[in-house]
Amino acid sequence: MKFTPLKFQIPLAAGGVALMAFNYLEFTVPHGKGLITLSDITWTGSATCLYLPLILIMLAFSVINLGSTALYLKQLIQWLADKTEYRDFINSPPTKSIAVFVPVASLSMTANVVLAPLAFFVPQLSSNLQALMLHGSQDLAEPSP
Repeated sequence: MKFTPLKFQIPLAAGGVALMAFNYLEFTVPHGKGLITLSDITWTGSATCLYLPLILIMLAFSVINLGSTALYLKQLIQWLADKTEYRDFINSPPTKSIAVFVPVASLSMTANVVLAPLAFFVPQLSSNLQALMLHGSQDLAEPSP
């Protein structure tokens, strides 16, 4: 099948499902400061029945998101390198060429998957989440006298 940027809807949707499970756990499971992690889950009978399916959904769809993003990024780079296919796509009717923005939305979703569900499973990532953020200047945040 010929590449199209619309293929990025797969990782976009998978990331959304992973984030839905993460958000449910974030707002229903009592935990300390910061985002919830796997170690915050108490494995009692009723909690296991409720939380385990959500954790498995989050894990499966995070893997789908990250794997399909890597696959489609490779295809996107090859597609962009082939100037003919790209020009044909961009010169098509606006209802089709607008799909060029789908990879942008998908990559934003993948960033959220790294910051939340992936950090849920990888404690080192969760505890160093601030290192992934761009540095902000305090001079801009504080009013001058």
